[in-house]
Amino acid sequence: MPRGEQTIKTKICPVCGHEFIVAPYHAYKRNIHKKTTLICSYHCLLEYDRQREKAALQTEGEKT
Repeated sequence: MPRGEQTIKTKICPVCGHEFIVAPYHAYKRNIHKKTTLICSYHCLLEYDRQREKAALQTEGEKT
């Protein structure tokens, strides 16, 4: 790669599956192993939290 030329890094959102360009203002989520993972938008962050709460309620209901 010539000097001064940068490549644009993209990632896949684990919530919606869209490809996005990584920027410093992107939201983060925590996974099970306490590592941070990039998410493409605030909407996906809210959706991830909603899915996690729903799964927690289902597992709590199965225990009782």
